[in-house]
Formats: sequence, C-alpha cells, structure tokens
Amino acid sequence: MNLQRDQAIRSIVVYALSAARLAWRHLRSALLVAGVATLSAFAGVVIPHSQSAEPAFIEGLFAYFKLSAVAMAIYLGVSGGP
Repeated sequence: MNLQRDQAIRSIVVYALSAARLAWRHLRSALLVAGVATLSAFAGVVIPHSQSAEPAFIEGLFAYFKLSAVAMAIYLGVSGGP
C-alpha cells in the first residue's frame, strides 16, 4: 500500500524485483512468484484497472506475462541458458 496516497502500488517493478531475485538461480521458483504476485494484484484490487476496458483475466495474463518475461530474461542472462 502507498500509505501517503491511500492507494495500491500499481508499479510492476515492485513485483518484478522479487521474481528477478529468485530467477538468479531458480527459474521455476521465479515463475511461481510471478503467479503469486499476479494473484496478489487481483486480491489487492490492483487488477482490474479502473480505467481499462479489458476484462480482468486479460490484464492478469498480461501482468503474468511481463513478470515471467523478466524472470526468464534474468535467468537466461545469468546462466546462459537451460
């Protein structure tokens, strides 16, 4: 929560940092964290965005895609591949 503005934090960077940190060594764990982060965004009413015309599941899939892409980029960049 952003306590100063009494709003949820909408930045994906906060969630991507935890996925990237785990992806440094464990890709499966990072993908699991990406899923948990997406579910927590649903629970925290960050998804769906109030000004979006898309259904909530589309926004959720897009958020998971972005977090997974960060995790895979970090994993592949550090380890050089599977």
